[in-house]
Amino acid sequence: MTEYSVLNGISWFLLFLVVLLLIPISLSFKFDQHRTYHNEIILHWFFDLVKVRIPLQQETLSTNANKFKQSKKTAAKNRDKIAFKLLLERRFRHRLWSFISDVWHSISKQDVKFHIKAGLDDPADTGRLWAIIGPASTAIAHVHHHAVIIEPDFINAGLEIDGRGSLSCIPLQVVFITVRLFFSPILWQGLRKIHKGSGS
Repeated sequence: MTEYSVLNGISWFLLFLVVLLLIPISLSFKFDQHRTYHNEIILHWFFDLVKVRIPLQQETLSTNANKFKQSKKTAAKNRDKIAFKLLLERRFRHRLWSFISDVWHSISKQDVKFHIKAGLDDPADTGRLWAIIGPASTAIAHVHHHAVIIEPDFINAGLEIDGRGSLSCIPLQVVFITVRLFFSPILWQGLRKIHKGSGS
């Protein structure tokens, strides 16, 4: 009887969790590099009964060259090289883009605009990165009236994001897409290569 009660309790808990994950969640955001008081994220959940405002400081949106250089010293260079090689591999890159595409299409978007500038410490690395993401950025530059512009920065190392809009999704759908990626053999093969390359 006790075992049945435990199983019954677990079943009800899982059902309750699924119901919660079926409730849409929305995210409205404003990122402006030049006006820090406009940087914020507002999380809406449970039919707007739950609202959480997340203010953002300038340093959370842009990473300067010094921080990148410091992270370069602490990161393993072999791991970075292997990560680049993995992105150049067709099967791994296709699986990664497939995941990003599935998540992007599972999200409802309203007046979304992004302007992203990304640069690495070494301009050669920036060039290799842009060779990978450049074609994709062109393809998604204007999708369903939502502007997403990605540009390389060969002079300054860092990440700058300007944007605004509203995103909403059903969490259970995103969880399902993420679980599919988690159980992908291609992903784990790539992670093993990066782990071996880091020397840890």
